[in-house]
Amino acid sequence: MLNQRVADSHAHLQDGHLALSGLQVRGHAMFSHKDLPLDSETLEYAWLLEVTIGDITGRLTAPQVGLFMAENCQ
Repeated sequence: MLNQRVADSHAHLQDGHLALSGLQVRGHAMFSHKDLPLDSETLEYAWLLEVTIGDITGRLTAPQVGLFMAENCQ
């Protein structure tokens, strides 16, 4: 919940909220045996990442969005 001081006439805007219905992260390592001796370990050369985000719902004022971004996206 994001709280912000506002004038009494706008008290209904003081409390904001965000909700995320789901978050899933999957990773897949990719390996290669090309040009490696038979007795050596495999060579990891890449990762494939998949991020799935569910529904994002909420109620925020513009200053609350700015505060949220400043605190969480550094």
